[in-house]
Amino acid sequence: MNIIEILSSSNIEEVSLIFQSLLNRTPILIIGSDEFIVEELINSLTSFMPFRNIVIFFDDFIHNDDYQALIENEEVDIETERNLFISFPNSVNKVINLTEIFFSWIVGCTDNEINRKVNEIIWNKFYINHDFFLKIDITDNKIKAEVIGRKFHPLDLTFERWLFQNAINRTEISIEKMKRVIAKSYKKSKISEADLEELMDFSFEELELKENILKKEIINFFQACKRTFSVLNRLKNIESFGFSTKISTRTIYSTIAYKFSSIGRILEFIEKNWKINFFTLLDAKKTSNFTDTFESLWG
Repeated sequence: MNIIEILSSSNIEEVSLIFQSLLNRTPILIIGSDEFIVEELINSLTSFMPFRNIVIFFDDFIHNDDYQALIENEEVDIETERNLFISFPNSVNKVINLTEIFFSWIVGCTDNEINRKVNEIIWNKFYINHDFFLKIDITDNKIKAEVIGRKFHPLDLTFERWLFQNAINRTEISIEKMKRVIAKSYKKSKISEADLEELMDFSFEELELKENILKKEIINFFQACKRTFSVLNRLKNIESFGFSTKISTRTIYSTIAYKFSSIGRILEFIEKNWKINFFTLLDAKKTSNFTDTFESLWG
């Protein structure tokens, strides 16, 4: 199974939902008839999150005490990698007894008669204990993703759409350049149609390029969020000394040297990952000279 082939053949809105759910640590429930394919999909999706601490239930931990220790460590140490918990289909019947909350979990289930009752229990836990979650159905290497929930606002997928479309566009440009180089080389040579077709087949390179671009842009976004967090966390600390501080989006953009997502999306990511709301620090008006001094911090 190639994750890029699957994503490329899917609706861009559904692909965007998947990436936003991964970034925002939204509970993800993956259902399929083939246990191996479900497991492969989970591994492929986690590969897009190299900055997460991937923790596999019934491999890296079993007991609730160990699970709580992982959560507590994350809560007290802002520098530690954020956890992403995984439950493969072969352990789903055990994970139902571990926790009620599946924030930052990917749980895989096999859709068959034997597991029907367990799947219903997992579904109910996701539905009852979370405002919403992402359900991904996979059949014959095709996926369908949809948000399920009792309470959620329309999701802004602008950044995630750009993320995937940017990878498509840049890949097409690169492949076209590669084809032009080859085309120039065989103009004066005799070559059969079969050999020419093989020479001009860059399907492998296309998939590899698209995946590399996606992963690079996700890392760039994460690092921009980290820089934003570092600045705003210090501003918030200054507030604890009794100073009133505000910062404009212009100053943030200038400071973090990143322009491919809205400040709102960056702050949303920070809130989902570090559970700190920095929206109150934003000032739509011109920033003060005090906050403008932060422009050179990362320059």
